Formats: sequence, C-alpha cells, structure tokens
Amino acid sequence: MNILHSLNSPVPIAQFQYICGVRWTNPDPKNVIYPDGDLGKEKGYFVIRKPFYWLATAGSELAGESFYYIFFPSCAWVFNLGVARRSLLFLSTSMLLGQSLKDVLKLPRPSSPPVIRLEATYETEYGMPSTHTIAAIAVSFSLLLFTSDIYEINYASGLGAATMWSLIVMVSRIYLGMHSLLDIAAGASFVGFLLSVLPQAIYWFDSTQLVSSHLPTYVFGACTIFMSWLMFQLDSKVDKKTGEARWNTARGDTAEILGWCFGFMVGSRYSILNGILPKTSISTSAQSFKLSGYNALVRFLVGGALLGTSTLLCRKFLFHSFIHLNGYHKLDKAEAKKKLWVEFPYKFLTTLFSGLLSTTVVPHVMQSFSLW
Repeated sequence: MNILHSLNSPVPIAQFQYICGVRWTNPDPKNVIYPDGDLGKEKGYFVIRKPFYWLATAGSELAGESFYYIFFPSCAWVFNLGVARRSLLFLSTSMLLGQSLKDVLKLPRPSSPPVIRLEATYETEYGMPSTHTIAAIAVSFSLLLFTSDIYEINYASGLGAATMWSLIVMVSRIYLGMHSLLDIAAGASFVGFLLSVLPQAIYWFDSTQLVSSHLPTYVFGACTIFMSWLMFQLDSKVDKKTGEARWNTARGDTAEILGWCFGFMVGSRYSILNGILPKTSISTSAQSFKLSGYNALVRFLVGGALLGTSTLLCRKFLFHSFIHLNGYHKLDKAEAKKKLWVEFPYKFLTTLFSGLLSTTVVPHVMQSFSLW
C-alpha cells in the first residue's frame, strides 16, 4: 500500500515539473514545490524552459482526438485501409472501457498545489486510468501488430517506435501535471491486458461484418449508440453550481471515437460490397510501397481538404440544429454545448459522418483521378 500511495502522490510530479523549469511565481521558501500563501484567482506560475513545454504539448497531442482524426483517414488513404480500420476498432474499444473506468472509479487528478496544471482542456475529467496513455499504447502497438500480420517489417524497429511513441505521451502527461505515476501505470497495464486478449476478436468481427449479412453491422451500430449514451449516465454527481449532473470532457470524447469507428466500419463495408474498394488491401511489399511520395502527398491533401471542409460544415450544422431543437438557443454556446441532447448527438453524428466520408466519398474521388 505504501508503494501505491507513493505512486499516487502529487509530490513526485511536482518535483519533476520543478526540475523541468515549471515554477510557482511565489514559492514557499521551506518547500519550493508549493506556493507561498493563497493563489486566489491568479495564474501563479511560470515556465522557464519553454521548449520543454512545447514538446510536452505536442507529445500529448500524439494521443489527442485531433491527431487521430487526421491519422486514421490518412493511414487508410496512404497506407492500408484494413490496418487503419482494425486499429481504430481496437482504440475505440480501449477508450470506451478506459473512459468508463474513469467515471466509475472517480479518482481525482494530482492535487494542485503542489502540482501545476499546464493544461485546462481535460481538467474536468477524473485521473485514473490515464486515457492518453491508453490511446498512445493502443494505437502504436495495435498498428505494429496488425501491420506485422500483413507485411514483412523490422519488428524490433517497430517495437522501438511504438515504445517511444507511448513514452513521449506518458512523460508529457506528467510534465503537464495531469496524471500521477499510478494513473500512468494503471493506463499502461490496462491497455497491455487488452492487447493480450482483444486482437483475435477484432480480426473476427472485422472480417465478419465486411462480408456477412447486415445484422452484425446493425448490432454494432446499436451498441455504439447505446454505449455512447451510457457514458453520459455513469457519473451521477451533481454540480453544486448548476444543480445538474457534473460535466466532463470524457463523455463527448467517447461519443466521438465511437462515432468515428462506426462510420469507418460501415463505410468500409459499403465501399467493398459496391466495388469502390477491394475486399482486402493486402498486397506484396513491392506493390504496397511503390507509391511515390508525391502521390501520397496528393492523396493526403485531397482527402484532407474534402474531409476537413465537409466535417467542419457538418459539425456547425448539427451543433446549431440540436441547440434549437432542444430549446437552448438562449443559452451561452459554451453552456449549451454541455447539455446531454446537444453534446451526445452532435459529436457522435459528426464523427459518424466523417468516418463514412473518409471510406466512401474520398476513395471514390481518388479513384476518379487515378490516385487510389
């Protein structure tokens, strides 16, 4: 228990931040990792070594939603649709379970002070397990696993790259003051367990839903919608200020990743059954990597322009539509966005649309211009 207490303590995190140049503006002379007196509403800290802060912010984004919304479509267009689809399915399952576990355990983030919180985006979420750690390990190692089953690769180099990817994210979360060492360890252990038990089920479901009747797809769709809604019900704590259920970013993020996954799976099925895409993307190494850098860049730019523009318009339309449908048009937009029947449907449907678009319309356009 002493080991767990030490791992969960905010002191090592604050000491690491101090070493890296994150300091309180008015430190306690007796213990510099604490501020001297009440901070009030002031920021109260400064960063000496800015490059460390920039690197940590960028490293944290390697497990952020924005990165994966670019990464998975690009992986499908430039590398291999099957690998992207299976990796996304594994990530979605891992994030659903990890985010749910957060709201069930309800364990807080490291206390501040002594820790200095350098990121406000996810501050409303609970701490354990670290879902950034789960996402980083889930994507990097599932990509390695699913790629090595298709192509001959240097596995040691791939293992090193996946490990480095994961470590960058983990260290970044500690530097930013968002997680204790125990949060990180719990996230890594949890996704490590999932990597040992889920891949075969991923392969089975992926191959089944692509070629069988519509039933598995319907069941999968119903499950993703239900689980997205259920995420909003797990934390029943009431916010004393508003008198409503406590809001945090985890629920909307989970709805988004599940929407992405469902759209990706349905879009892949449609494109394969209608001959837009081949039944499998597996091919020899020479054929797969014959694609020139210029061609790959054009695919990325064409796909990104189509997907980015369409998704932005769809997001704006759905957001304002659900605000008006639910009678929240008089509320501040930031507050309206937190309402269940605004946040849940507009986030889920936006990413569902993006997943469908990236696996149907975008490949079709690329085929029309001989880019696929």
